[in-house]
Amino acid sequence: MQTPSEAPVTAPPRRSFLAALLFFCTAGLYAPIWFALVIRDCRRITGQALSPFLWIFVPGFFFLQPFALPRFFHALRDAEKAVGVKGWRSFTDHIWMAGFFACSLYFWISYLFGTEDYIDILVFLANLIWLILLHHRINRLRRCCNNAPIMPRYAGYNPIEWAAVVVFAPILAAIFGYVLYQQISLAMIKEYEPLSTVELAEKGISIPLSQSGWRPLKVRKADKGEAVFKMMGPLKTMNYLVYIYSDGDSFNLLAENRYQAFIDNMDAPICSSHRELRGNSARLRSFIVCEGTMDGSHQLYVSTLLEGNKRFVEIAGSFSGSQRELKKYRDAFIADAQGLKIND
Repeated sequence: MQTPSEAPVTAPPRRSFLAALLFFCTAGLYAPIWFALVIRDCRRITGQALSPFLWIFVPGFFFLQPFALPRFFHALRDAEKAVGVKGWRSFTDHIWMAGFFACSLYFWISYLFGTEDYIDILVFLANLIWLILLHHRINRLRRCCNNAPIMPRYAGYNPIEWAAVVVFAPILAAIFGYVLYQQISLAMIKEYEPLSTVELAEKGISIPLSQSGWRPLKVRKADKGEAVFKMMGPLKTMNYLVYIYSDGDSFNLLAENRYQAFIDNMDAPICSSHRELRGNSARLRSFIVCEGTMDGSHQLYVSTLLEGNKRFVEIAGSFSGSQRELKKYRDAFIADAQGLKIND
């Protein structure tokens, strides 16, 4: 073991809860810096030819990790051996690598295809715990060395780190808390049975449902127009809104503006429409279906309008998802909207 005067200089140890808070406040963006500093310290201890800068890319790119992480742990074990610190068993190293790789792969899948927000949070927290387990091991290594921070620390953080903690800790805590609250609130709302009909008896409106996973939601002020009812589907990006208009002029203005705003955000939308009379009456029945893409996501907009007794009733549905999701839900989503009925 090296004497204190001979020991290399590394970053100072940092308490695990302070490191966890920093990982949390930066939404994991501190991880590239953390990896680079650990590799720099291993290079100083062992004298191996390691490039800290390249390790900035390892946490964010899962396809690099099967090659980089074994090299990381090999350098770490050499550094621990050089200063006489007992590390983990090789089996534990591989378990850590597999868990970190799985979390990184999940984040890419979530980015490309979309996943539930609460699952994203749980995986993020699991990944944070995984990093802190390794951070605790790094602390043992650094305690056997001389320490010097890149910038002066005050109560555990340097000024830049303190700024990140003070600014982003309450913001991320509020976001995570809101997402969890939303998930708990949704879980408490009973879903409609598949192959059932939603009856709005006081409005004289019925909507057939051929799929499971639909549930009522509170109509918000953001749902512009005369919305009287809202539902969310099996995916959080599927919804129906029901509107009632007292005259044709208000329908033409509000419905047309809503329709135009939706398709304006689509890339090369393809729309079809159909109008007919309801049964043997002179009252109107019309359908609109628009499909396109927006930021790489497939978009679907449907509208069914029924003319009743001194009123117009419309159900407008929007759906955003992957091509696989669109293929699975498209036909039923359109058919259910076109099944709207009113008792006029």
